Amino acid sequence: METSKDLTDMSNWKEMIPPNKDVHLLDMEIFDNHLVLSERENGLRGLRVINLITGDQHSVNFGEETYASYLSTNKEFNTNVLRYNYSSLVTPWSTYDYNMDTKEKTLMKETKVLGDFDKENYTSERIYADARDGKKGFPKIAGL
Repeated sequence: METSKDLTDMSNWKEMIPPNKDVHLLDMEIFDNHLVLSERENGLRGLRVINLITGDQHSVNFGEETYASYLSTNKEFNTNVLRYNYSSLVTPWSTYDYNMDTKEKTLMKETKVLGDFDKENYTSERIYADARDGKKGFPKIAGL
């Protein structure tokens, strides 16, 4: 819900994020000019950025078919930079700073994997399998 800071009575509330049976809202982070939603859709944990000034929205592009993303600690309200964590079957746990206006992301930290691991030697893809009840399932497979 959304309302003015001066008109907080429930009669002034406006729906900002309509319900969607296909998307599960997991978490959110509010900034001066942006709202970031952590959502699960089709089994993937993604991030949606809403510009509170223009109303424009976009999803963070992670560049992989299978992944999980999580909001990190964002203590600064007056910023256009979002910090989030990300991992996939081929990408170790990573922390990024993401400019919500330019969509530029900067890798801040990546967990080191023991041995001679090189994520460029691996791929992962999203495939669908039919479940017994006729619905599509989302097994994850990593390969060389």
